[in-house]
Amino acid sequence: MKLIYRLFIGFFSVVLLTGFVGLIGLDAVDKLGEAVRRIERDNIPHTLLLESITGSSHEACVQALRFALRGGEANRIKALEALGEIQSGLQEYSGIVQNDPNRGEAKGRERVVQEKAAAFNQTMRSYLAMNEGYHMERMKESGSFSPDYIPQVAMDQENSLRIAKQELITSLDSLARIEQRNLRDFSQSAAEIASKTKLLILAIAIGALIFAVFQGIAVSGSISKPLDNLVKAAMEIGKGNLNVSIEEKGDVEIVRMGEALNRMIQNMEESKKRLIDINELESAQEALRKSENLLQTLINTTRDAIIAIDQTGRITLFNHAGEKMFQRTRDEMLGQPLEPLMPPEFRKNHPQYLRSYFSTGKPDAAMGKILELPAMRGDGAVFPMEISLSSGEADSKSFVVGIARDISERKRTEENIIRAKKEWERTFDAVPDLIAIIDSGHKIVRVNKAMAAAFGTTPDKMVGASCTQVVHCTSGPPDFCPHVLSLTDGKYHDAEVYDDNLGAHLHVSTSPIRDAEGVITASVHIMRDISDRKRAEAELAKTHAKLIETARQIGMAEVATGVLHNVGNVLNSVNISTEVMQRKVKDSRINDLMEVMNLVKEHEDSLPHFLFHDSQGREILPFLHDLSLHLAEEQNALLNEINELSGYTSHISEIVKTQQEWSKVPGLVEPLSLKDVVEEVLTINAAGLKRNTIQVVRDYQPVPDVAADRRKLTQILMNLVSNAGHALNSTAEEERILTVSLFSDSPGFTSVRVTDNGEGIAKENMSRLFRYGFTTKKKGHGFGLHSCALAAQEMGGSLFAESEGPGQGASFTMRIPSNDGGRKDA
Repeated sequence: MKLIYRLFIGFFSVVLLTGFVGLIGLDAVDKLGEAVRRIERDNIPHTLLLESITGSSHEACVQALRFALRGGEANRIKALEALGEIQSGLQEYSGIVQNDPNRGEAKGRERVVQEKAAAFNQTMRSYLAMNEGYHMERMKESGSFSPDYIPQVAMDQENSLRIAKQELITSLDSLARIEQRNLRDFSQSAAEIASKTKLLILAIAIGALIFAVFQGIAVSGSISKPLDNLVKAAMEIGKGNLNVSIEEKGDVEIVRMGEALNRMIQNMEESKKRLIDINELESAQEALRKSENLLQTLINTTRDAIIAIDQTGRITLFNHAGEKMFQRTRDEMLGQPLEPLMPPEFRKNHPQYLRSYFSTGKPDAAMGKILELPAMRGDGAVFPMEISLSSGEADSKSFVVGIARDISERKRTEENIIRAKKEWERTFDAVPDLIAIIDSGHKIVRVNKAMAAAFGTTPDKMVGASCTQVVHCTSGPPDFCPHVLSLTDGKYHDAEVYDDNLGAHLHVSTSPIRDAEGVITASVHIMRDISDRKRAEAELAKTHAKLIETARQIGMAEVATGVLHNVGNVLNSVNISTEVMQRKVKDSRINDLMEVMNLVKEHEDSLPHFLFHDSQGREILPFLHDLSLHLAEEQNALLNEINELSGYTSHISEIVKTQQEWSKVPGLVEPLSLKDVVEEVLTINAAGLKRNTIQVVRDYQPVPDVAADRRKLTQILMNLVSNAGHALNSTAEEERILTVSLFSDSPGFTSVRVTDNGEGIAKENMSRLFRYGFTTKKKGHGFGLHSCALAAQEMGGSLFAESEGPGQGASFTMRIPSNDGGRKDA
């Protein structure tokens, strides 16, 4: 009112100068007030109404989701109430828009919003009806609400609901943007009016008299500042900033407009906060939904069976692992008591136990512990399980959850381990060898019964004692101790010793034992009494020595036999040559010469006449000529026989000489030319080979000298050549071939091979050729090849045979160590 009085006095004083201008200023002020009132009356309520509809859409959707997830009639009713609020709000807004000629654009958008709202309303009611029917069905089946599973059709309907809600909110946002644009336009109009009014008032102040100046200043001070603040606030609101307020007080109309603007800003801020709260609630619901889906996934994918029961003892949760473990389906078990999963003997008292637990609420000793209990599958099979029980409370209702695991396989493994342990212990104690496990400090960890019995005690008393004191009666391990070696290098070691404490020969061996990190912590110590074996070895050594001597003597006898045989062959040739010479001398025509000489002597006095004129005498000279030729032939034949006889005697001399060489210093290993020895053997056998029309083929490669016993080497070669000759008896004379080869096929060894194309060797006889007593000859003694094999081994070599079978011939190869640095024979 004070402002009005001041204006009245001012206008009266300057009525002639400012009357007209004042009227215009008042009109501008009225228009500014009308614009602000329209903002407060129309635009702000309309914007808030749209925000309220948007909030109701969110609320309806949230309550519907709560109803789907948790049930509860209150949630469904709230969702329906929110639908009613949406419908009533849209009807109210539609009435405003239809009666406002300035809202043409909003009318078109309002029709789209109505269509989206109708679609949202229909989808919402279908979704609520579907979930209401589903929950009613679950209540009938199990007697309790089951939130652990939602049908796929309900989830699809939920997606449709979300889409319809989003489309409605999008259309509401579009309509709200139209209202905000109108609000911004009205705010800009009000700002323009305020600016014009300010200029008019300033014009009035300038045109007034000095008296009106003071009044004008007062009026300007009362109006321009609130008006300037109002303009700034309107511009900030137009930019979307709601964090502004106007602090002016008084009765000025512009100040009241500022207060209205403050109320509008406050309402808009509250609507914004409410919208943010709704969005946050929806985000929280979505997070809850994802968390519940994740929990459900974890429950259904875990390997352990998870089963939950409510206060009535009915199953409310039964995951996929439970279906597999108990061989029962989830639909079959939900809402059923727990007793069918137990063996019959445990079912009777279980319901009473549950009632007692849920009625008292006292902690049970089984809660929080892992128990081993029997369970029963759907086919009646009982199996062991490991179960952990825990309890909880939801919606003021108690429940118990059990996490179970089938331990049948583990139980079988444990039984196998126990059985294997017992079998190992029985085997350990049944072994006659003395076995001990000794740690790195030479302490006995375990011994078998044989070990304890050998020292006159029990296994328990030996455990923990020092092996050096118990076994060796010393303070430290002996020098030969393989246990120390195994601890040092981690390898198997053994030794043969004579133990004075036990009075026996022992074979001692140790094998290292490592822990999980590979560190050697102990060894297995095995002692075996080998006294009987040592005695047998001593007897065997004596027998072997006797056998070697016998083989040597037999070998020498065989060589001597071979020599005599070949000497006999040569002597046969000598006898034949002698007989031929005797026969030639006996049949000689030397007697005819004597008769001619007697006839000539008779005619000595008339010899010329007798030789040329007598018929008998004329035949003497031609006869003498023929006789001389004949006697020359006889002489040549006798000379040839004499030469052969000389060769035979030389051959006998060589054989005897060779025999004398072989008889020197038996057992002496010396560098020998293998080629020379082979040639000596072939020389000895030359007569027999020739008589039997056996062709000898020499296949000599350059080879080094060998280190061997000449006598043994000759014995072997004589035997091989003799056997080859016998084998060729069944071969046609013109095809008999004996091949002797010299070669080196491995480092450090030289080989000689005797090959024939005779009768061959049957496959079944190959493994028995060198066995003592085996022979295929009718008059054989089965000792030749056996003694040859022994002789080759004594020289560090070997003897082996090869044959493709009967009629395919055979090869015997002797491999002898080469003499280092020896010459090579070509």
